Amino acid sequence: MAGEKARVYEEKYTPYRGSFNGPLQSIYEISRVGVRQILGVKQPFKNKILIILSLLITYVPAVIMIGILFLAPPLMMRQMQIQRSMLGLMIDISAVVIILSGASSALLLCDDRKFHTTALYFSRSLSRYEYLLGKIGAMAFVLSITTIGPPLILFLGFVLRSYTPLKYFLSHLQQFGAIFLCGTVETAFFSSISLVIASFIKERHMAVGIAISTPFVLTAIMQMLGSALKNDLFRLFSPIDLMNSFNSYVFLKKVDYSFGIGAISLVISSSIALFTGILFYRYSKVER
Repeated sequence: MAGEKARVYEEKYTPYRGSFNGPLQSIYEISRVGVRQILGVKQPFKNKILIILSLLITYVPAVIMIGILFLAPPLMMRQMQIQRSMLGLMIDISAVVIILSGASSALLLCDDRKFHTTALYFSRSLSRYEYLLGKIGAMAFVLSITTIGPPLILFLGFVLRSYTPLKYFLSHLQQFGAIFLCGTVETAFFSSISLVIASFIKERHMAVGIAISTPFVLTAIMQMLGSALKNDLFRLFSPIDLMNSFNSYVFLKKVDYSFGIGAISLVISSSIALFTGILFYRYSKVER
């Protein structure tokens, strides 16, 4: 009876009428999915706790400082220098950036390798470079929210609190560029460390622990060696001190150690290039 009622209306495939955007579309889609993973979209609340705490810890101090700006008397406001305020905020959020980058890198890479999802990715026309660029894009987007967002809000607070906002904005335009420079470098530096660690470990929780602890432990060891041997060169191998020194030069044009900004920039850029190269080499050896 059911067979008598069945009808065939069309005997051909519906042609695809969308656009073919090639590698850029592939990278965008992987980045979009990666951002949703980190933010915990459509996942239980426990998967959203880290990103919520990260945003609160980074943005609340900026909002409090803006509140002090608007409530403080003019004399106190003049004593609050925008450069030192920006530097202090950047130093405070470094720990959050390390924790968030460590957890995010493990979430993006470890499960794919543990459950052999990479074989599904690479069985299609998706290349390994597109896959990694998509993952790096997701990391960069999320970390930029914490490295660039709070200082930018604080900068706008200084602008709005001034008596002539437009004149203040134009006269402090270099601070606007400094925010994006420091935020971009910090994002690239710490995310490259976390991603290369996650590329060697399949267990997510182990990768999170190692990726988060490595910058703090290495910084503590280099600080002890530098103090014991009275040699500032050990600070060049201290990730947190290295970024703090770079931020200090960008905002205050000074470095607290004997080496200059050239050495700091060379170590940071070389580290990013080295870790990124190792990451791409690792995935060039991943089997389909």
